[in-house]
Amino acid sequence: MFDNFIPVIGNDIPLSVTLFGDEKLRFGENTVEVSRFRVESVGINTVTLFMDKNNRLVILENPAQELKVVRKDLIP
Repeated sequence: MFDNFIPVIGNDIPLSVTLFGDEKLRFGENTVEVSRFRVESVGINTVTLFMDKNNRLVILENPAQELKVVRKDLIP
């Protein structure tokens, strides 16, 4: 857990990153090994990130905004 400064708010906001573990995701014929994280700005927002073994973003999910982003090169 560490402080995250958001200029619009003008305060330090506690930010936590939690590793949930490794898993495999299928995209068409391809399988990608990922690590799943929860990133939480306390009292503001929580997102889930899936990162590949090269630390590149695979999926970002933000349920509060009904948003799911998938890396373009993985979409079949």
